[in-house]
Amino acid sequence: MLRKYAMHFFLLAGVGVTLAIGATFTPVVSRSGFFDVPSAEAMHAKQEYAYCRTNLDNVNCACFAGIAGHILAEEVPDFRGDEAMDRFGLARSQAAQSC
Repeated sequence: MLRKYAMHFFLLAGVGVTLAIGATFTPVVSRSGFFDVPSAEAMHAKQEYAYCRTNLDNVNCACFAGIAGHILAEEVPDFRGDEAMDRFGLARSQAAQSC
């Protein structure tokens, strides 16, 4: 009698283990991407979004704020050479060109 259901038991156990391992290693999809952003980057992005809304025309302000906020939040710049003297000017010019 046990041999009759052994295959079903092992199949269900395998499916259960596979689902448990898959649920452990998959990222949470219900979480918004905004919460993954470090707090310094979010603070700079909000500041640059307000700057874009008041001072710039024909620019995607969400894109502008995201790029400028990311650049301003970095302690070490992504480019080789000396550190930029005016980080706000660098961030705003790169964001305006990209968006």
